[in-house]
Amino acid sequence: MAKQNNLQGFKVITTKYCSSSNAEHELFIKEHSVKNQAEDQPIGRTLFLINIPPWATESALLNAFKKSQIKVESVKFAPRESHDNGFRNAFVVVDNGKSVVKALKLSSLPPLSTDGEKISLGLEQWAKSYNDSVNCRESLIAKMTEVVTNYDFSSTKEKEEEKNQQVDDEGWTVVTKKKGGMKRTERAINKIKGKMERKEKALKNFYRHQIRQEKKDQLVLLRKKVEEDKKRILTLRQRRAFKPF
Repeated sequence: MAKQNNLQGFKVITTKYCSSSNAEHELFIKEHSVKNQAEDQPIGRTLFLINIPPWATESALLNAFKKSQIKVESVKFAPRESHDNGFRNAFVVVDNGKSVVKALKLSSLPPLSTDGEKISLGLEQWAKSYNDSVNCRESLIAKMTEVVTNYDFSSTKEKEEEKNQQVDDEGWTVVTKKKGGMKRTERAINKIKGKMERKEKALKNFYRHQIRQEKKDQLVLLRKKVEEDKKRILTLRQRRAFKPF
């Protein structure tokens, strides 16, 4: 049965795992062109590649296209979908439109796993994926140090902002942004004192017990003044007493 070279707008190209492999895998490629195209997928320079095997990597595909004399700038896998069964799609960005035409004329790609870049499979791949997911002690310490440093910086900044906050006459907190320290001149100090005195005067004799206490204090002061006046008068009389000798 003859193999179809075109399938719903896709060109069929073959590849295999390594040079000693007998089994071939079919990839489907076409020029990527949609209405709302992403900035990293330029029109006229992007290819859409599907049915990529789960073990393939972006760098392996990049090297395979370059070995086929296609000037490729980048290869990026598309986000995985729930129904992809492990197979991936990718966007291949080339240097110009001529490279797009040249890539669509390919019938096959070189093997993806080479001596220079060997692709791990099976247990070896799972072990590598697990080891890559575990952070070493040095990188973990560096990451923790960065987190703690950022936390200390943010907490210090919050404390400085709290210090710069002012309270108005009614007790509300006024949030201000200041550069440098606050310089208080004599005029500013007198203004603050005046506000405090007005506030105390407004609250003076506000309660009944305050009124009673003020009357008692006034009476004590009055009695004290009377006693002092008596002593002063007595002293003056003694000084005026007639002394012939």
